[in-house]
Amino acid sequence: MKSLNENLSQIKRILVGADPSLPVYHYYRPARETLDRYVVWAEDSETTSLNANNRKEQQQVRGTIDLYTLQEFDQAVDLIQEALNTSEGVGWVLSSVQYEDETNLIHYEWTFAVI
Repeated sequence: MKSLNENLSQIKRILVGADPSLPVYHYYRPARETLDRYVVWAEDSETTSLNANNRKEQQQVRGTIDLYTLQEFDQAVDLIQEALNTSEGVGWVLSSVQYEDETNLIHYEWTFAVI
């Protein structure tokens, strides 16, 4: 069984590798940073996991990936999805796309699960 930190490091590597020009943050974007294009990701819970012989044999962790961008049809959307799609042990779904009135940014949100 991979450790929790190994699973989470995999998500970070996927996002950083998808588009090296895209700033990637874990949990939050620092307030001092004013950007018009960035990713924030975070794990939020354990989902379906496998327990056997009084121990956890496989742990599945769920979280979200949020891309904020000014660019309509931003190439980062396809790069992130392709990177997720080609990564072993990662499931994902595009949960929502919305326009943020307060920031004038387009917000894409994916839910991921990693084993």
